[in-house]
Amino acid sequence: MKILPFLVLSLGATALGTATAAQAQPGWRTVGYKTVSRGSDRDTVNLRGNARDRQIRVCALNRPIHFTRLTVRFQNGGVQDLPVRRILNAGTCTAPQKLNGQRRNIAAINMTYSRFAPGTLPIIRVQAR
Repeated sequence: MKILPFLVLSLGATALGTATAAQAQPGWRTVGYKTVSRGSDRDTVNLRGNARDRQIRVCALNRPIHFTRLTVRFQNGGVQDLPVRRILNAGTCTAPQKLNGQRRNIAAINMTYSRFAPGTLPIIRVQAR
C-alpha cells in the first residue's frame, strides 16, 4: 500500500503537462520582463550581448495570460515560431521551447497574447538557457 501515494504523486505530476512552476530552476537565466500594457496584445523583449542559448520559456507571474504566438528572432537574421498557443495560469511557465540548430544568439522575442480581465496588469518573464 505504500506504492499508492507514489503513484498518485506521479500521476499528478504527469497531469500538469507542459506548464511548470514559475519558480527559479537551475540553468535558467531571466533575459527580460514585460508588463502587459492596457489594450496591448503584443510585446517584444529585446536581448543584448552574445549569449548563446538552446531553449527559452515564458512565465506568467501574477495573472493568467493566453499566449497565441511566440516568435524568436536571431542575431543572424533567422526567425523561429514556437508552439505556445495556450493559457498560462499565474505562477506557471511554458515547457522549455527548443531553438533550432545548436546554441543560438537571440536578438528579440516577439509575443502575441490576450488578457482575460481588467485589473492588475500581467507580468511576463522570459528565460533562456
